Amino acid sequence: MTRLEKFTQAYLHQPIQGSSSNITNWLNGTPLLAEKGKVVIEYTIREEWLNYQGFLHGGMGAMILDDMSGMICMLSSTEESVYSTINLTVDYIRGAKKGDRITATATVVKLGKTVAHVIGEIKNEEGQLLVKSSCNLVNVPVRI
Repeated sequence: MTRLEKFTQAYLHQPIQGSSSNITNWLNGTPLLAEKGKVVIEYTIREEWLNYQGFLHGGMGAMILDDMSGMICMLSSTEESVYSTINLTVDYIRGAKKGDRITATATVVKLGKTVAHVIGEIKNEEGQLLVKSSCNLVNVPVRI
């Protein structure tokens, strides 16, 4: 069974818990779609995710998209390896508040032998773009 098949069987439409990533578990998102090259996860904004003004902290948006970028590379790869972020560019478009449900999407643009490129976005329930990202990751051949 592939990593993608295992992930889909274990987590699709239920909160992710029991992942090897503590950050993924802490974020507690619910995958809505997982296919080769694309993953969509829903999150509910929590109190500890807010900045001092009461909006989603930029670092949280970046963390979600960074986590999902590595996740979709691992799920899409046939190799036993992990992906580590080389760089992450994030654009913040609009805010979100505690209790808002957001949907994050990570899509593989290129999954090379050494480097992968992923784009991501976070939208609110109305489909408005909140955050977008571009991420390059390196394939680290380590058994997990």
